[in-house]
Amino acid sequence: NKKSVEHSINEFEQHLEAVKGLAEERKKEVERYRQGFEKDGQKQVIRELIDSLDIADAYIHQLNDAGQTDDQGLEGLEFIQEKMLIILEDHNIEKLCPVVGAAVDDDSLTGKIKIVGTRTAELKEQVGTVAKVNAPCYFKNISESESVTLRPALVVAFKERPEDVEDESEETGENTQDIGKKNI
Repeated sequence: NKKSVEHSINEFEQHLEAVKGLAEERKKEVERYRQGFEKDGQKQVIRELIDSLDIADAYIHQLNDAGQTDDQGLEGLEFIQEKMLIILEDHNIEKLCPVVGAAVDDDSLTGKIKIVGTRTAELKEQVGTVAKVNAPCYFKNISESESVTLRPALVVAFKERPEDVEDESEETGENTQDIGKKNI
């Protein structure tokens, strides 16, 4: 009888340990889910901040282009924009606005630009360079040498003039549809 009680106690302790193990696994699973949910929530907030920055930037440019004299409104909008940029920087997110004239295939811009349109170059030197920046790039630094692009800069790039393409095809006899459109 004593052995039977001891055996039952041992079995109960084993079951209790198994239940504790399962509870601990569930606890870890819930924590992983919560962290993932928080990261998804952070991503959404960051996307919304970036969208809001684009809207603020567009209004600031529009007010400046219209010669708006409401300095307080403009200053207020610029202040809000600056505050949002600080929030992003606090989360190790940086803004990059490519320079007009920068080569679209420059190593420093790899993965950080998206060409959304083209404009015919007036000079051959302009071909394959940034003609206009519609929106800046936002990226997160993972380490000193690695970053993740959250949203590439949206740019317009210069392309060759049609007469330059025709001239080269006559000289080389090759199809030159893709000349000057590297990464475009």
